[in-house]
Amino acid sequence: MSAADGRWDVIVAGAGPAGFAAAVAAARAGARTLVIEKNPFCGGTWTAGAMCLVIDADGKGGLMAELLDRLKAAGAWARYGGWADLFTIEPMKMVLEEMLASAEVEVRLHTLLLGARREGRRIASVQTASKSGPEEFAADVYVDATGDGDLAARAGCAFDVGRPGDGKCQPGTMFALVGGWPEAMPPREVVRDVLLGTGFDLSYHGLTVFAQPGQPGLAVLMASHLYGVDATDASSLTEAERLGRRQVHEAVAALRGSGDARFARLFVVSTGPFATVREGRRVRGRYVLTADDCRAGRSFDDAVCRVAFNFDVHHVDPSEGRHLDAEKVPPYEVPYRSLVAADVDNLLLSGRCISGDFLAHSSYRVTGDAVPTGEAAGRAAAIAAAEGVAPADVDASRVAPGRADQTSSGS
Repeated sequence: MSAADGRWDVIVAGAGPAGFAAAVAAARAGARTLVIEKNPFCGGTWTAGAMCLVIDADGKGGLMAELLDRLKAAGAWARYGGWADLFTIEPMKMVLEEMLASAEVEVRLHTLLLGARREGRRIASVQTASKSGPEEFAADVYVDATGDGDLAARAGCAFDVGRPGDGKCQPGTMFALVGGWPEAMPPREVVRDVLLGTGFDLSYHGLTVFAQPGQPGLAVLMASHLYGVDATDASSLTEAERLGRRQVHEAVAALRGSGDARFARLFVVSTGPFATVREGRRVRGRYVLTADDCRAGRSFDDAVCRVAFNFDVHHVDPSEGRHLDAEKVPPYEVPYRSLVAADVDNLLLSGRCISGDFLAHSSYRVTGDAVPTGEAAGRAAAIAAAEGVAPADVDASRVAPGRADQTSSGS
């Protein structure tokens, strides 16, 4: 469904968990859809970040359930701890590409979002840069699936960043694919304790090892906290990447040299390739989802996603601890209004940049919830484009993915 006239119905910025879902949903709803992605493959934090765990996917219908079914069929899925879904990274890339291709989404990789041109309260076009040079693309409706709210910020939307009071953000993490693990994978607590026993300065004491389904001896290591990283600043990200890679290589070397035979053959296959970040901008929407909403288990008439994950705040400063603060909250719903930008009339939000406060964000930011918010945003964008209305005027009951099936309990 390419745009022969040079104009699209829907443009999605970002092809990570939320962006892939938004693009597929929009295209399946009949919209001529373009997705632009800065990386050479889709998947965002799942693939370029190597965050191979899907949290809070239980009971989700729609594209989340379809994606997991496809990963299972590919032998690239396993249950993790009875509360999350684990996948193998390389097959995930292929499954996402297949779903986008079958929906006839136009995918532009190696394409960096530079800016947005506004006409009044609407985005008229977006500017990009790539090997093809500077380009401009126009659509009727846009979806920000960049994670950090880059499109919304370029378009002049108001946003919030970090913890109230000091603006500090949760740390990032450099994930790494590590080979040479024993057939019987040691518990993560054993790996952590051996590493600490070597005197290694472990930045994240919640160290976890994710064995890769279908790939014996390979596992993704999560052992770093990158404190003070600003997801919206290239210099900060550069330093975080360099520090994260060094932390990974030093941790694996320490394990290998620990004298514990189980770790004697470990080696780093690859890092990242980029450090993941847990938060960037939270864009102001027509409704700001609050911690009080979550604690009350609030339902909304315009709900598009049911969240069943706790508050999960990785300490923003190592002096406050090197793990996380978790608070159990009952299942609650995300309203469609939190996906509708307050300051731009033809912009929808998806994934972790939707409208919410610091604590609420620490819960709904996980990818099992990014996919349904992306799917809802994509379908709403297609309806708005087809009917010539603003996203705010779309009936949320027409866009919620698998709402009746979302009955997951907390984890």
